[in-house]
Amino acid sequence: YGIQWAIFEPNDEPLWSACEAHAMPVHFHGGPSSGDDHAAYGAKGLAVYAVETTLFYSCRAFAYFVLGGVLERHPGLQLVFTESHGPWLHLLSFMDRLMAERSGNDLFSHVRADLPLKPSDYFRRQVFLGVSMMTRAEALSRHEVGLENLMWGADYPHVEGTWPRTTTWLRSAFGGLPPDEVHMILAQNPARLYGFDLDDLRPIADRIGPTVEELAAPPDEDLWEW
Repeated sequence: YGIQWAIFEPNDEPLWSACEAHAMPVHFHGGPSSGDDHAAYGAKGLAVYAVETTLFYSCRAFAYFVLGGVLERHPGLQLVFTESHGPWLHLLSFMDRLMAERSGNDLFSHVRADLPLKPSDYFRRQVFLGVSMMTRAEALSRHEVGLENLMWGADYPHVEGTWPRTTTWLRSAFGGLPPDEVHMILAQNPARLYGFDLDDLRPIADRIGPTVEELAAPPDEDLWEW
């Protein structure tokens, strides 16, 4: 059933409580949609699906979880939006304005009464973005979106994923950027979210890379996928 459960289904509160208690992030895949049979309309229908997937459904659930009070009631619950891009900067700015107190047109004071934080604050506190095939533009906006909220996604094994040119893709997005910030996106953020031990993973990282040197130079390609 629909993602409306975040607001309208109190029976799901035990689910969010269990996920919070067991540190189990709730994941959203970039592909949920209205259920329309886009493929029945051929390539044009699939192009519409690509737009909906990356720019609408990829971040739709966030509004439900914030405005429904789920993130306020469960401050330890983590949401992860994967295999997607999404207009996050615009969405966060719009939702903050929507919830702000406005003289003469305060339509949502009843919602704000239950939400002491701004939507962008809930985002910073409880949301991670697993951005597949992160673009250079997205990497350059890392501070505006939230450096501690970003993770890299290769979208393996999909045909539009980065393999077998993952290092080239990484250089396209991160080449020449501060190594400590790149390390945060590629390693520290996912380790913090999922409880990975980076010391245990070091031998694998040393074997398969990428190295700091490989990502030190500015990119020579601007790669992009949907």
